Amino acid sequence: MEPFCDRSKTMKIKDFKEVGIAMFLRLLIAAFVFGAIASSGSFAQRSIKKLSDFPDEKAILAEAKRQHKRIIIEAESQYCHYCKTMKKKVIDAPEVSRILSRDFLLVSVDVGHSKLPFGLQKVYRRITPSFFFLDSDGKLLNHYPGSWTRHDFLQILEENRKKKGEN
Repeated sequence: MEPFCDRSKTMKIKDFKEVGIAMFLRLLIAAFVFGAIASSGSFAQRSIKKLSDFPDEKAILAEAKRQHKRIIIEAESQYCHYCKTMKKKVIDAPEVSRILSRDFLLVSVDVGHSKLPFGLQKVYRRITPSFFFLDSDGKLLNHYPGSWTRHDFLQILEENRKKKGEN
């Protein structure tokens, strides 16, 4: 008669220790990689400039011309739920952040603390978020008040991308 439990096929304590150490090392490496990614900030966050990053409007225009990009002025508020949600679900999405960093100079303005540049205060409807698309000379091209889905925002970006041969 065979024994109920074949001791030759069961794991020994030392086997558990080896598996435990291997699992611990995998988790440690994963935590290190995740921590490095999280501490570097998302790709989109690095491509978003604050109004305070520029001394004046001329510096924004110079940067846009240097990079051959159109300008997006984003009116936001630190207390705006829709601004935070859109930033997290739309602006930080890889396909959106890739287009933003490639084709646009995105300048975020906290309207609770700063006035909008380029005379945009005249057309601003006090809705956050709001997106103002300007050419590299500071001329207003389009204005989109409100929060958008990723799909809709991608269409907005495509509509406002610089066409070949444009300044």
